[in-house]
Amino acid sequence: MNHLKFNAIVDEVLTSIFEVLQQKSVEYSSEGDRLHNFKAAGLLDEVSPEKSLLGMMAKQEVSVRDIVKGIDKGKKFTKAQLDEKLGDWINYLILLKGLLIERLQDEA
Repeated sequence: MNHLKFNAIVDEVLTSIFEVLQQKSVEYSSEGDRLHNFKAAGLLDEVSPEKSLLGMMAKQEVSVRDIVKGIDKGKKFTKAQLDEKLGDWINYLILLKGLLIERLQDEA
């Protein structure tokens, strides 16, 4: 893949990630805390918010791995399916980074 095509993918992914995270912030945040659901789920499961997020993120990883296995077996996927599953996985990594940065700052 040439640089122009790859850069176009990067631009598209970054735009999509920003839009989804903005949209979901209204849906999933509480009291102005973008990471509220992971903190609340961690309390329910008696684990850290980060471990709670990793548990939720595992579903995304399974989906991505299933896509890779499916492609290896000749299964076809749409660009929209790839965008959704890979975008979700990337978003969870960004959310995890937010949790980790917040925790490190709180512990400092």
